[in-house]
Amino acid sequence: HVCVSRHLTTGQIAMQMPFASQDLNQKGGGYYGQSKQSGNLVMCNRKLLASPMGFVCGKPGSGKSFSVKREILN
Repeated sequence: HVCVSRHLTTGQIAMQMPFASQDLNQKGGGYYGQSKQSGNLVMCNRKLLASPMGFVCGKPGSGKSFSVKREILN
């Protein structure tokens, strides 16, 4: 048995946290889009990442295959 009393919900705590965003901008990186939080460009060199794997999701006709082919050519 664990005696736990909770006075604040997760949503209430989240409202009290200051908003911060971290940008991904690496030298020699390729363009991956624009951050919705900060509005800055996302430039990343996947060869320098610890885990360079990725996956692409989207609706049919949204440009998934074009995006992957562009990344392969770059």
